[in-house]
Amino acid sequence: MKIIGVFGGSGCGKTTATKMLERKIDNSVVFALDAFMHKHWDEHKKEILDTLNVEESGDVWWYNYIMQNIENVKNAVNIIRPEIERDLEKFIMEKHEYDTIIIDWVFLPLISAFDTCDFTISISCDLETKIKRLSNRLDANNKLAKWPKDSLLSRIKNSSLNELGYKAKYNIQNTETLNDLSNNLNAILAKEGIDFKNDTDEPNDITYWDMDR
Repeated sequence: MKIIGVFGGSGCGKTTATKMLERKIDNSVVFALDAFMHKHWDEHKKEILDTLNVEESGDVWWYNYIMQNIENVKNAVNIIRPEIERDLEKFIMEKHEYDTIIIDWVFLPLISAFDTCDFTISISCDLETKIKRLSNRLDANNKLAKWPKDSLLSRIKNSSLNELGYKAKYNIQNTETLNDLSNNLNAILAKEGIDFKNDTDEPNDITYWDMDR
C-alpha cells in the first residue's frame, strides 16, 4: 500500500487535486480529514479557547480565533492530534484492500503521519485566486458572512503551511487550467512509478469515509 499526502492553503485547489488523484489511480481511496478536524475542534471548543486565552464573542465565529495566527493553529491542532491520528490509523486498517490511500488535510504537516507518507504534494496558488475561490465556496455554503475580509486573509495565510516553511516532496502551482493541474499530477505519478489514467475532466465526486464509523 502507498500513502500519498496532499496539503495546501484554503482556496488553493487542494481538494480538486485530491479528487483528480483518486480518479487517476485505480483502487485508491481518499481520507479527507477536514470533517474530522471540525468534529474534534467542536468537541474540544472550551479547551481550545482556554488555551488560546480568548473569550468567545457572539460577533465572531470561534474558528476565526484559531486562524488568527500560526501559533493558534498549532495549539488547536495539537489538542486534537491524538484523535486525528487514531482516526487515520483506523482508516488505514479498515481500508487495507486498497493499493493507495490519499490523505487530504490542510494541516497534514502538523501530525506524525506527514513523515510516514510515501510522498507528499503541496498545492499553491496566488493570493488573488485563493481569495476568489474561497469566497465563492463560502458564499455557496452560506458561510461567507462568518469570515470578514481580515479574517478571510488570516485563514488563507495561516492555512498555507507550504508557504510557512513546511515543505512537501512536490509542489504544484495551481494557477492555470484543470488540464495543467492534471498534467502536473501525471508527472508526479510517473516519477513515483504509479500507474495512472490520464483523466483531465473536472472531478465532481469523491469517496469519503463515514465520519461516524
